[in-house]
Amino acid sequence: MEYTIDSAVKTAHSMYVYESSEKADEKEMDYPFDGIWFSMYDVCKLYHDGIIEDVEKEEFEEAKQFLKDTQFLTQDYQDKVFEF
Repeated sequence: MEYTIDSAVKTAHSMYVYESSEKADEKEMDYPFDGIWFSMYDVCKLYHDGIIEDVEKEEFEEAKQFLKDTQFLTQDYQDKVFEF
């Protein structure tokens, strides 16, 4: 699926990993999708590192794929190397 900002935001808001994140896009930001993306990245990293356990493996995999599929929509994270 090729995402747009609108479809990516809608998809992210429906994901458990987003619900577990700090929901940074709810704060005042110049580019809210970066907040969504990096908040979800943080949750995935914490899950991968065993720091949080309330995410199911399937939810992690779904979020990881979403992050990869939407990385091109970010402004600050297009070159971010995944640490998980």
